[in-house]
Amino acid sequence: MIAMGATIYLRVYGNSSCAGLGRPVPIAPTKFLLTTAVYRHVRNPMYIGVALVILGEAVMFCSPHVAVNAVAMLLIARLFVVF
Repeated sequence: MIAMGATIYLRVYGNSSCAGLGRPVPIAPTKFLLTTAVYRHVRNPMYIGVALVILGEAVMFCSPHVAVNAVAMLLIARLFVVF
């Protein structure tokens, strides 16, 4: 899970830098709408990648508290996108 999440994260960062001509952060958004690669399936794939890394850590350390952190991160990301 950690490797898959890290791969998604790095792929999104690379696509944003090259194809979108920007960075995947609110202070320096991309100049073009990305609709290829991972963006074809999910509008905010970086959140999915980070959640997979955190969930992988929860499995690796057998920690339900870390899994709760992943759920909290997804809820906060959802609120950030909606509002």
